[in-house]
Amino acid sequence: MRGYYLNGGDPADPAASPVLAAFPGAPPVLLHHAATEILRDDTRRLAARLRGFGAPVQVACWPTAPHAWHLFDGWLPEARAALRGAAAFVRDRLTPAPPPSAGS
Repeated sequence: MRGYYLNGGDPADPAASPVLAAFPGAPPVLLHHAATEILRDDTRRLAARLRGFGAPVQVACWPTAPHAWHLFDGWLPEARAALRGAAAFVRDRLTPAPPPSAGS
């Protein structure tokens, strides 16, 4: 599969593997993975790499979800829960903080 994915490209290219990329000034990042999927460890490595560049990272592990379960909204309850969690993550970061009160 690696050969099909790379199609002659360099496996050390960060475009092929974000785990190898640099992330200076990265915004907050939410990563989801399933506990049993093949990309679980890559997700953990990516989280560590992002944190190494100072990015705030939230990782959510779904114990029984299949790979790419977000696509199964309407069929898997985990999909709707994951999408709602992602929406909340974005909303929380886009909502401006309230102004300081007069006595602060």
